[in-house]
Amino acid sequence: GGGGKSKTKKKWDTAMLSDFCRWRACMAKSTLKPAPKYLCEQHSNLKLFLDTRALGGNGQVESGTVPPTCADSNRFLPKKMPQSSTLSDLQLIKMASSLLVELENGKLSSTIKTFCKRAAAEASEKYVAQIRGGKGGMERNAGWSKWLKGEEFREEVGRLGKEYQIVQQIHNIELSVSSEVSRLRSLGVYPTAELALIRRQFKKISEEWESNVGGGGGGFEEQELELEFCERKRQLLRHRRE
Repeated sequence: GGGGKSKTKKKWDTAMLSDFCRWRACMAKSTLKPAPKYLCEQHSNLKLFLDTRALGGNGQVESGTVPPTCADSNRFLPKKMPQSSTLSDLQLIKMASSLLVELENGKLSSTIKTFCKRAAAEASEKYVAQIRGGKGGMERNAGWSKWLKGEEFREEVGRLGKEYQIVQQIHNIELSVSSEVSRLRSLGVYPTAELALIRRQFKKISEEWESNVGGGGGGFEEQELELEFCERKRQLLRHRRE
């Protein structure tokens, strides 16, 4: 009806969000040209490509016009600016990033798993053969890539398993090191001598590792040396506390 006041829709506040590109996880600066103004040049061109393709090609987009945002490009962009006046700056910043939204609502892990499965499928023999026009009724979603030699696959799995165990040990020891530092702080003790020893041992272990690499050493030398170094740190700090 007439007489009603037209409400101006709120837009994202560039003073708060700066002029970073709004494309998912992009940290480049946005550009005035080409349109839209809230994307960097590369993602502006990518958005134009996706939107144009959704309309069936360049022939359906007039020169100088911007096609409507399609589903393919929309999933990389933030949602529309919330019109509520009760939202805090922190909430608005979160909503301005589809990555932060997924991180907050717990969907990011699912997105990562889907991406990894798709990337693995597209690296598989079946997928490559299908793209090249191979025959044999190959599935479109081929699943994980297949190792040609089963023995090499088992060796790789074993290597990764051992490496994971060492990394877990390093993680647990570093947690203990942090705990020791915290206890020393609560006692009002600054471990000056211990830190000097830790620096010297780090330099020595680094030289030892470089020597192993230069000599053609493979396997887990780096992880095992790092594990040894972490254990030395813990023992030094614990000895100072006791």
